[in-house]
Amino acid sequence: RLAQRNARKENPRQAKIRKLLALAQSRNANEAQAAMFKAHELMARHHIATLTKDPIRSFISIFLGAPALRHFKETYFLANLIQDFYFVQGIWVPAFVVDKGKMGRVLEVSGTPANVAQAGYVFAFVNAYIERRWQEMNSSRRLTRYQKSDFAVGIVDGFRRQLNRQQPLPEAMPDKRALIRQADPRLSAYLKRRYPRTSSIQRGGGRQDTDIYGHGHQIGEQMILHRGIAHKSRDTGKKLPPT
Repeated sequence: RLAQRNARKENPRQAKIRKLLALAQSRNANEAQAAMFKAHELMARHHIATLTKDPIRSFISIFLGAPALRHFKETYFLANLIQDFYFVQGIWVPAFVVDKGKMGRVLEVSGTPANVAQAGYVFAFVNAYIERRWQEMNSSRRLTRYQKSDFAVGIVDGFRRQLNRQQPLPEAMPDKRALIRQADPRLSAYLKRRYPRTSSIQRGGGRQDTDIYGHGHQIGEQMILHRGIAHKSRDTGKKLPPT
């Protein structure tokens, strides 16, 4: 109930973000990018306000994507991106893979209800965008699944570069800019209670096809995140109880 009350309080700001991301569908590339960046600025300002003004904020956790025995490398790159830019923390947790009859893993992200919803939307949007652009590129070619990963990682890295170039808050507000990347101590405590013991994993591997990666990178630098976001978006994973 507390999470639902928080969600209702956040709706006006989230509605404004949704409107901006709807404007990001503009056929004018400059207008579309400006709307997306303004939406990200509002997300950052909301994050700062939450850290400084909401000492009793609550958190939820959801699964993003499906459990699998093996996740391709682009999933790890995308998981890192949403943690770096959308104010959530992620952990790879054990989960049963029904069609294989074995235990695998799935990405679980945690944060405030608004931030989790935003991160879930971005995760789904980028995956769908990658799939669509890959189908377009591979419609008359016989490219491999490994080349698809190179292409997908390129898109994620290109989008990361675009976000890194963005200036979500004025340079004259260095204290506020520092807060954007600051870990939420209450969220860290929530995860510590949830998972007292965790370990770090590294996934990577060299690119198989630098040309395919470069093509994906160019596309990612131009990708515009748009349309609905936050609590009106469809569930992207299994919700877990707030704490």
